[in-house]
Amino acid sequence: MMESKGHTKVLRHNVAGDMCIHDTDELDGELIRDLSRAYKGVKAYTYTHASKSAENFQLIHKAAENGFVINMSCETLSQVMECRENHVPAVLAVYEWTQKDKAARRIDGITYRLCPASHDKNMTCRDCGKCWKKGRKEVIVFPVHGTNKKKTRAFLMDF
Repeated sequence: MMESKGHTKVLRHNVAGDMCIHDTDELDGELIRDLSRAYKGVKAYTYTHASKSAENFQLIHKAAENGFVINMSCETLSQVMECRENHVPAVLAVYEWTQKDKAARRIDGITYRLCPASHDKNMTCRDCGKCWKKGRKEVIVFPVHGTNKKKTRAFLMDF
């Protein structure tokens, strides 16, 4: 789906699913190259649970050169650190944001910011725009929500 915010076109690719080669956790380079070309001039972004491999990091960098931002989904702070060391935009899934206020946190030199749309009913992804910002340094934190939240308790941390 493509939405327009003023003159900027915004597209979130993969609302469900991923861009990995079937039955692997490796990104499909051909698909990403094709999408990067197709999305040139569009603020396009997505998320992936692909492995944190050198090959995947390289594909993410190539996509970003064309403006297609691929956020690496992480479940631990060490995964975030690995993404940061490789200059790959990271997001962090957590069970709950435990801080009373919604202010950003800084841990080991990395700024973690709660997704504004997760706690402000008047905020949308289109209004915020952090996840499609090329070269973003801060990590966006997403608390789990929905009917399957309890299933994630065993492997996601509170933050």
